[in-house]
Amino acid sequence: MINVLSWLGVMAKDRFGASPIEVGILSSLMAMAVLIGRVFMAYFIMSFFMSAQAAATYAIGTEKLGERAAVGIPMIDGLGSLGSIVAPLVMGSLAIQVGLDRALWLVPAFGAMVSVVCLVWEWLDRSA
Repeated sequence: MINVLSWLGVMAKDRFGASPIEVGILSSLMAMAVLIGRVFMAYFIMSFFMSAQAAATYAIGTEKLGERAAVGIPMIDGLGSLGSIVAPLVMGSLAIQVGLDRALWLVPAFGAMVSVVCLVWEWLDRSA
């Protein structure tokens, strides 16, 4: 990527007489185009997994909770909405106190804890 940008910068300078500022702007725009493409791809993949997860969540909730699903699923949705409001504040506060690189380790740690709880719940449910 850097080689391509430097080659295009040299070509723009030699062939078209572009100034160093114009070469820098051209290189920046091309780098942004590549990054924006990656961001769009990341959002596409994220939305795919989120849409697949949403249907599975309700199906699993209905199977696990039975008649209580009409109460349990909205409660879980409410907790998720509350988490989306509180989590950025907590992460920001932790980032200020311990640094962002250390605070972000909370995300996989919490995900691992939730995975363990779900696996234990499934194991207990199957053994009963």
